[in-house]
Amino acid sequence: MALVKASKTAAYMALFRAIESAQGPGRRLFNDPFAPCFLDGWLKLGSHFARHAWSRRLVQWYIETRWPGALTANVARTRFIDDTIAEAAKSGINQVILLGAGYDCRAHRLLMPTVQFVEVDHPETQQFKQLQLARFYEQDSRMPLKPVDYVAADFNQERLAAIAPALLQRAHYKTLFVLEAVTNYITDAAVDDVLHYIQGFPPGTRVVFTYVDKRVITKENNGMFIGTRKLFRKLARDQEEWTFGILPGEFETYLEDRNFHLLYDGGADDYRYAYFGKQKAAAMKGFEYSRIAVAELMPGR
Repeated sequence: MALVKASKTAAYMALFRAIESAQGPGRRLFNDPFAPCFLDGWLKLGSHFARHAWSRRLVQWYIETRWPGALTANVARTRFIDDTIAEAAKSGINQVILLGAGYDCRAHRLLMPTVQFVEVDHPETQQFKQLQLARFYEQDSRMPLKPVDYVAADFNQERLAAIAPALLQRAHYKTLFVLEAVTNYITDAAVDDVLHYIQGFPPGTRVVFTYVDKRVITKENNGMFIGTRKLFRKLARDQEEWTFGILPGEFETYLEDRNFHLLYDGGADDYRYAYFGKQKAAAMKGFEYSRIAVAELMPGR
């Protein structure tokens, strides 16, 4: 995956966060005031329309029609990862490393003064992101500025161990890794390299990451996943490709073979249920192949 500022996936995710944030306190699952900074063209227009209830419903309807389940699944997924980070911080985690951070601004919006955030991504993405954040803070000085350590990388071209500072692995750090919407864009070998790099951290290090059911990539789903034709046409137009997936039933063994213990593994139905409730979630269809897993590094064998 070319992790560059032009990545459409990063922009779409920012749009989804902007739409959810526009719902206002008491209704939204989270607030990301930074999300609109990374949008342009019709995406920025969609974000603007989302500020008003009647036009927000129109934007939501359009997205649901074009890409069933994309908005609700991504919004619930964002909240799940937010909560995972918050729970980890309460248990003593003091370093969060976001691999393929894109336009993720958790370092700034979650307000965790005792947690150090490290973002690893393509240098062009990081340059654009830092520029937009600087402009945001110039316009709104009320938001506290959170220092972030940036590490430039392309996961498909470079080994993490060769570029990530060794100081990140110091024993006094208790670390949580976040890989959101990353694994499906990189190769099997690159995913293995990421997990191998994490193995260099102390036991108890955790990782939360998204992955897709392999059947959606191999086209062996026989219609079990709705909206996939439109999705893959859109990916092709954006010159993006999904390259890594795994069958949910095989995932625990996959992790155990790499010295990780699976703590959680759920699909979009599960995390939509958790955050939208049974009645609303039952009516939400699409993106069932999009999954979240949480795993912990076990002591070396």
